Amino acid sequence: MPNRGDRVQRRINIKKQVWLRTKEGTTGPFFSKDISLSGIFVETTETLPPKTKCIVEINIADHGDTKNLIMLKSIVMRTTENGMGIRFVEMDGKIFSCITNIIAEAEQAQID
Repeated sequence: MPNRGDRVQRRINIKKQVWLRTKEGTTGPFFSKDISLSGIFVETTETLPPKTKCIVEINIADHGDTKNLIMLKSIVMRTTENGMGIRFVEMDGKIFSCITNIIAEAEQAQID
């Protein structure tokens, strides 16, 4: 297993609503702990086994009950008592730009 200290993508702490969709159904909502261009850590005690393929649905809306979902094909890489590390395995240019903007906005908010 790769050393988590060798990550190429920088993670930013950010809390977004997340749902996980598998062959068995959809679970959530949960909340993200952090996100990068390569993956997300989802805080939950309802973990999926490592190597489980899933669709990660992230609510990128910033206000109340509004839902604006992006969906990413993903795979569970690791689980802890606090949640799951999930790697994105497919991302188109539009979603790449969206996640890049989320990370940039969160980084700016941490500086301000």
